[in-house]
Amino acid sequence: MKELLKLSASCCYKVSNGMTIQFWLNMWFSYAPLRMLFPHLFTLSSHQNATILEVYNSNTNLVTLAWNRPIRDKECQQLESLLAEIERNLSIFYSVDRRVW
Repeated sequence: MKELLKLSASCCYKVSNGMTIQFWLNMWFSYAPLRMLFPHLFTLSSHQNATILEVYNSNTNLVTLAWNRPIRDKECQQLESLLAEIERNLSIFYSVDRRVW
């Protein structure tokens, strides 16, 4: 069972339609999930289990995130960095998301 958990934790995802990949929780564009790369923003998120499809509009290339409170000035830089990473690394396709090892 421990080996299965380790294997699952080292798995990452290839985004296609974004329907099954959790935006904050799954590793889909970097060496770690967004919750670990942007922990403060993750804590502020009111929709921590959202899928990529739920937060990303591929027609407009806009990300819509929900927060527990308004974002403060000191958090804007983190948010800008997150959005820039997403813009560089996210493309939605009309096929099924895949797990890759």
